[in-house]
Amino acid sequence: MPSITSANAKFALSVKNFLPVPQTLKGYATDTAFTGDDVTTKEVQKGVDGIISAGWLPQLHVQTIELQADSPSLLLFEQWWQAENSQQESYWASGSILVPSIGRLYTLSNGVLSRIKSLAGAQKVLQPFAYQITWGDVIVAPV
Repeated sequence: MPSITSANAKFALSVKNFLPVPQTLKGYATDTAFTGDDVTTKEVQKGVDGIISAGWLPQLHVQTIELQADSPSLLLFEQWWQAENSQQESYWASGSILVPSIGRLYTLSNGVLSRIKSLAGAQKVLQPFAYQITWGDVIVAPV
């Protein structure tokens, strides 16, 4: 039987003018490492005469990355956010995700840090931190 494990997936991230050497993310949350939102690819309309029309739409790809409160990769996101704040600029990222279990390589480009969790959630134990990157392009290739 084929495997669908995500345990051996590798996610490398770099940020132009800030972190040019790709870093492998580590210390994912218990239930979720990373997810991508659904993407709307078409505007579809049906006229009063019943004829359907459709048009291609440019797409943004929103990805959420969840890291444990003790993840060594938290520092990357905290420093990225602080550097942008100090410069009042957007720093552009690129990344790659290798998922051996399904034989896929996702190449991510033109990404910006679009949402962060700036403070720890303190419950019985510290809760995971979630970060969102909005990517301009995602290319999927078999490996």
